[in-house]
Amino acid sequence: MITQGLRAYNPEQLVELLGDSNEAINEVLKIASDVLPRAAKRLCEGGLSTKEGRSVAHQLKGAALTAGAEELAHLAAELEFELNGDWTPRARTLVTSLPPAVRRFIASVAAYLHDHPVQA
Repeated sequence: MITQGLRAYNPEQLVELLGDSNEAINEVLKIASDVLPRAAKRLCEGGLSTKEGRSVAHQLKGAALTAGAEELAHLAAELEFELNGDWTPRARTLVTSLPPAVRRFIASVAAYLHDHPVQA
């Protein structure tokens, strides 16, 4: 579970995907700031089969990659890979790493949105 060197939020990923449109970038970030915490919460609440957990981890990974949430995407990818069998201790450890990664993403996005307001 090495996440050193990965950023909570990498704005270049969205610029590459959407161009320099602050309006589009801000919209994606607002959606991601809602979707990512809900997916992480669903995993943290437990009660999911490994198949359901793998599916939610896959969705979390895709949304995180789209939003530029490098660290969160990495953790979700590791969790998705780990859930090829049972809920292993490593899978449970990865799940406990999700909420702090989500908080770091949200804080980084808030700072980005503050520094890059949409021009009316």
